[in-house]
Amino acid sequence: MQLAWQQSIITNKVHRVMFDFKNHKAFIEKDVTKSPTAKKVDFELVKLPTSETTWPKTFIIQQFIVEGFDEMRRYAGKSDTSWFYIIPNGMTQQVTINGIDKDDVIAGKPSQFGLVLNPYMAQFKAYDAFQK
Repeated sequence: MQLAWQQSIITNKVHRVMFDFKNHKAFIEKDVTKSPTAKKVDFELVKLPTSETTWPKTFIIQQFIVEGFDEMRRYAGKSDTSWFYIIPNGMTQQVTINGIDKDDVIAGKPSQFGLVLNPYMAQFKAYDAFQK
């Protein structure tokens, strides 16, 4: 996250943090749109050593909430990707990610986790339960 935040400020470009649920990875893309009046925004992968990360296959993301909308529910769980933006001044969208860890079982149920993104600091705070 910090790399995306830094790059958006340094390059003065919108950056997108993509989550690929099928392949359990997240990566950073930057806006490379040629014209400010273009109808379609083009993004390309940021090619830096830490611009991609993975998470364990036992972590199942159940909610991906961006600006109050659960992107997982919006597409009835049929989307393999979701994302959020970081604008050139370093501000992010409001993001909450809720999931379970199938390897960490408590009282017969997988443990829950919640990640809440601070839009000013571009840092996630981790919780031991789902967040709103």
